[in-house]
Amino acid sequence: MLPPTTHTLGQLEPFADLAAALAGSPPEPLHPISPTFEKTSDGTWAVLPDGTRVRLVAPLPS
Repeated sequence: MLPPTTHTLGQLEPFADLAAALAGSPPEPLHPISPTFEKTSDGTWAVLPDGTRVRLVAPLPS
């Protein structure tokens, strides 16, 4: 699963069912998730705000 999907599912976890999720949405303002990028000897990584690191398999555009 891609990190944005995992993050969104984590936000839905507190709700028991769809009705509860809809009644409680949005619990706070929505904030976009913007990764930073880190180059290491192991490759290039996308680093999410929560610290999750995802290795990039394709090079970033210049």
